[in-house]
Amino acid sequence: IRELAGVCRRKGVPLLVDNAHGAYLKFLPKDLHPVALGADMTCDSAHKTLSCLTGAAYLHISREAPEEFAEQEKLPEPKKQPVREETAELPDHREIPEEKPEPVSVLRHPVRDLIVGAILVMLSMVGAAALVQCGISFAKRHFSPEPDTMPEEIRRAVLPLVLIDQADFEEPDALTDEQFLSAAVISMLTDGTLAEYPDNLGMRVVPASDITAAGNRLFGTERTPEFRTIGISGELRCYYDKEQNTCLINASPHIFTYVPNVKDWAEESGTVTAKVAYYAEQPSWQTGPAEYIKTVAYTLTHEGGAWQIRAVLTQPD
Repeated sequence: IRELAGVCRRKGVPLLVDNAHGAYLKFLPKDLHPVALGADMTCDSAHKTLSCLTGAAYLHISREAPEEFAEQEKLPEPKKQPVREETAELPDHREIPEEKPEPVSVLRHPVRDLIVGAILVMLSMVGAAALVQCGISFAKRHFSPEPDTMPEEIRRAVLPLVLIDQADFEEPDALTDEQFLSAAVISMLTDGTLAEYPDNLGMRVVPASDITAAGNRLFGTERTPEFRTIGISGELRCYYDKEQNTCLINASPHIFTYVPNVKDWAEESGTVTAKVAYYAEQPSWQTGPAEYIKTVAYTLTHEGGAWQIRAVLTQPD
């Protein structure tokens, strides 16, 4: 701006600067306002960088601006109007009668207003009920499995306990730490999360805290089990390293146990009861129907998009 101001002065041309966002430049340790740098006139929008209401602005004319230019920008002084000497006689305010407002009835048509109010209340109740129903439908649609997929959902949920042939229990807290950890490890194997951990010579290195979390998801508990090396099923074992607080688990174990088949299920108040038939697993080369072993009743809940197993009870044949 300083160089441009010098050129404009030599040419006799006023320099006008749009300083909309630079009103604060005057208050810097080194004055960088366009007027200080040689501009003849600037417009500063105070509402952009200073504290004021929207629409406030200033028009600054430099003291060094051309005299004729500054004179053109001066506003004319307002003309003084002569004061009239005569005064009119005003009436005594006490003689002005006080106007009292007429009372206004809130309900001009009581019966009609009552009917309209009742209709509006009914419509609001219907709308609220519809909104609640939509919320329930949304929750069921997004957080609960569809009825057609329920048997397969249940089969996948109970598979870890079927593979270890879990003994009966009435509540998850009745499980021993070994049963809890065995089910947790098997659940990580069946849902694929075990494969996400590093492979060390055919063994997966899994933090103990992750196995605990898997068990608590499976049973809907907040348990803190005591770890130790355990045999789970067949060649599947969990070797506990106390110093590292990790477990070494077979990366690709061979498990030969049972195959579940959901025979029947029912849901009541968010709790699902399913009867699951156990069949002996057959080698791929064997043909014919699988051998039926037993039927086990499972009690499950479905929260947060996941199943929790609450109880297991073997059924009499």
